[in-house]
Amino acid sequence: MSLRISTAMALLLGLAGSYQPALAQYDRPSLADSFRLGSGGGVLCQVQTRGRDPAIRDMFDRAWTIVCRDAARPVGKIYALRGAAAQSRLAEIRASEARCPETGTTETVDGVGPVTLLHCRLNDIAVGYSVYARAKGNRLWVAEGLSGYESALKLGLRTIIADRNVPGQISVATTSVDDPAAFARVQAGTLDPDQALAEGYRRNTSGNYAEAAEFFDTLQQRAEGAAPDPDRYGEYLVNRALQKSNLGEFAQADALFAEANRLPTGDRIQTRLRRNFEALHLLNRKLYAEALDRIDRAVVPLADNQQSPGGPIEIGVQLAAEINAGLPLGQRVDASGSAALTPEERGIFLDAQALQIRGTLLRLLGKPGDSRAVLETAGHNVLAVRDGRVVSVIRLRSQILAETALSIEATGDAAGAEGKMRVSLALLETRYPQTVAVNGARARLAAMLARHGKTAEAMAEYRTVVKNAADNRAATTGLGNLLSPYFALLAEQMPGNPGLADDMFLAGQTLVRPGVADTQAILARELSEGSGEATALFRQARSLERDIERSRIELASLLSTPGDSSGVRAAAAALERDIAALESEQTGTQA
Repeated sequence: MSLRISTAMALLLGLAGSYQPALAQYDRPSLADSFRLGSGGGVLCQVQTRGRDPAIRDMFDRAWTIVCRDAARPVGKIYALRGAAAQSRLAEIRASEARCPETGTTETVDGVGPVTLLHCRLNDIAVGYSVYARAKGNRLWVAEGLSGYESALKLGLRTIIADRNVPGQISVATTSVDDPAAFARVQAGTLDPDQALAEGYRRNTSGNYAEAAEFFDTLQQRAEGAAPDPDRYGEYLVNRALQKSNLGEFAQADALFAEANRLPTGDRIQTRLRRNFEALHLLNRKLYAEALDRIDRAVVPLADNQQSPGGPIEIGVQLAAEINAGLPLGQRVDASGSAALTPEERGIFLDAQALQIRGTLLRLLGKPGDSRAVLETAGHNVLAVRDGRVVSVIRLRSQILAETALSIEATGDAAGAEGKMRVSLALLETRYPQTVAVNGARARLAAMLARHGKTAEAMAEYRTVVKNAADNRAATTGLGNLLSPYFALLAEQMPGNPGLADDMFLAGQTLVRPGVADTQAILARELSEGSGEATALFRQARSLERDIERSRIELASLLSTPGDSSGVRAAAAALERDIAALESEQTGTQA
């Protein structure tokens, strides 16, 4: 018998496995698996829920970790605990990491009031470790971590106590350029596997394919040496494969799909994931006929519960997920605010996605009428689940609407097509504002406007895309082709309007990050004549970052070695210990 309780049941491309009747719930950090700390500017830090912390004793206790972009491991922890023994319990756990005085001082934190502050030192490196504690009644809130990140600790404490996104900026020293992929690796390594899987899907949904690839890559590595569940391991593989395909790395995607297909499965969800993701990969490669053949292949029926009539009932992974999803009444009322989708509902969405892919392929093969009929069926099937109130499938609904718009356009109805495309964009903006996905949807709308002679409107939409990407330093993966019409419009109009040269420069700079300039700035700091302690620490932190990255590459290569020898396992374990030590030293140096 196998029984697994999943804390976050991930769906297809970005379906986080939850149903929420109101978008306002996303404004409460206590209900989120992870959330950004602060209001922008400064260093990017993320707070992530930690369900298996040793300080947690019952359902009323909560724990989080703080991860920041420049640090190779978490820089702090936040707790919300109940009970008179919470303080001593935390002190006992903390003793293995830091040396703290028995009594502390009192400090006032804006928005919190007086807190008890302990000035501690780490046991393994001469770095300060601060503990901020606020007790009220039988409730204890604590934020603790590296003293160099005290601005993040204070802001995290304020956010959790207020249970809302508190504005503020995190100010710490930085040693490298922005690297979202490296930051994603740190997050994926610290989240629980189920939460990391859901977060990987969310990154994919928002269009951050490189970050999503790091989540699935890290999850696969974490599962390598522990006799993984073949279905879950296969899910990691096909997700990695699709991210590689989205990034244009088709040969690696082919190899990963082949590896996944060597794992047998009779799971109704996994067979659908493999079908859809392989078809999307073939679509990326513009192999439309092959993709249509793959999407039409049979999968395990949703009604097949894989139980023998009259035989013993085994609680397997699928049945356990259905039990964990709650009673039908709970699903309708959603008293918890986040009722998990059942495997059957998840299967319905995956089948709807398959219809969306099929509709896209029919349009590309010159059959817009057939395409529109298939896409309308897909949209109807999505809205039929829980009266269309499943927030996590908004990206899928938006994609279906956008594809329907293109099919309508192909039949000559420009006004109807534009209307559908605007609805698709508006739907995404409600759930994924300021993301690559929204930028892509807006660029598609702009391209449609340009095709029908609405040049001024198209230029305005394109400028919004470029400004958003520049202001948020957002990833531009996949925007190159979508912005091609913008460059054509600028080139066409610049002879009569030289002022558009600034627009051309900004658009080009957005697509091609000034990486050489960033690298030169770092080298200038590393090779400067300064010989003080700060210069030495900067160089040390940069060297440790490189050592960590080299070791991770070596570990990935080792884990991909064919066979399963004791020598390989021992070498991998030793390398993992080395990486952990390097990460600790790098984070301490950074602090």
